[in-house]
Amino acid sequence: MKHLLALLCLLGCFSTTGNCTETGGQILTQVAQRLVVATSLQGQFRQEKHLAFLHKPFVSLGEFSVDRSAGLRWQVLEPLASLMVVSGSEVLLDGKPVDDHGVGQLMGLIMFGLMEGRLDTVTEYFSITGDISTSHWRLSLAPRSSWLRSALKHIELRGDSYLREIEIFERDDNHTVIVLSGLRTLSTDNASVHASSPP
Repeated sequence: MKHLLALLCLLGCFSTTGNCTETGGQILTQVAQRLVVATSLQGQFRQEKHLAFLHKPFVSLGEFSVDRSAGLRWQVLEPLASLMVVSGSEVLLDGKPVDDHGVGQLMGLIMFGLMEGRLDTVTEYFSITGDISTSHWRLSLAPRSSWLRSALKHIELRGDSYLREIEIFERDDNHTVIVLSGLRTLSTDNASVHASSPP
């Protein structure tokens, strides 16, 4: 459980016109149609860890990359350097193997699913609800399994053509907000690099 919460700390993951509320596969299909599909994604993040016993959130800054060959790399630069790498079934925290009970792999799966527009894989682990508008979407992921529910209440994902924000709500009333910026992707169609900023 200690490693599980440490990984959650590292990873933390509308216009009113035409808004609609969907459930399950329907909203996943609509969100997938809006996502920029890529073979790799990189950018920066700002992570705010809100702890019940602190008045102010603990803020960290860093860089991340998601790539099928290299896996998920989550590099915290400030205030203390730390690196998590998720590749296949292996999770490394500062170069050392970690038994994370599948949490790091699960977050890698979510990031890869959003990058590749394959969100159906997420439904194996979460029940999905959400809202979608002409320019933005929000997904609420409720854990299905008891071991995930023991640590997580739910996860909120928000974005447009990219994932922009991850919010992780834990069972102990702590929560983490991660804002992604400076996103750059390598397209599967034309192998050209695209840069994107939040609207």
